[in-house]
Amino acid sequence: MKDFESATSHSDIFPLGQPFKSLYAVHALREYIAIQTQKVSILRKFPCMMISSPFEKGSVEETALARAISLIVAAISDRDVLDHCGTDELRDFLALHLIDSFVNLLKGTYNYN
Repeated sequence: MKDFESATSHSDIFPLGQPFKSLYAVHALREYIAIQTQKVSILRKFPCMMISSPFEKGSVEETALARAISLIVAAISDRDVLDHCGTDELRDFLALHLIDSFVNLLKGTYNYN
């Protein structure tokens, strides 16, 4: 999850020719957003815990969300990510999960459990 917080490129997170790693990255990204959202939600319920917290004013949630959206958009936009999946079924499965994640992030439905 540390890669999601860094400037790591989408091609490192969604490696070409490795659709299962890319699918795992989609899953991990969903979990990352769900965890970040839960942390911010808990801290908002207990404002006394927000003293010198990096979660003030939802900054981490917003930053994590923006990063997740940018990674998914970059992966969807990069034709090579899907073209190097090996089979049409894997390509379609990965594309579906990327698009589903993108839509859920835009809708604000982060809980994927």
